[in-house]
Amino acid sequence: MLDLKIQIKETRELLNSKLKNFAYIEKRSYSEDYILELSQQLNILITEYWMLYDCYIE
Repeated sequence: MLDLKIQIKETRELLNSKLKNFAYIEKRSYSEDYILELSQQLNILITEYWMLYDCYIE
């Protein structure tokens, strides 16, 4: 259970970092490919986070 809590925390921290990067991108001019790649990474992290969280609450 402790490993799961650590994994949830690490995933949440990575997700927060990516979200900050994404917010920063809106202020800059980046290629659509880069923004799409970051969006896909965010989607994967969000999915992973909720899967871990679901395992934790069960």
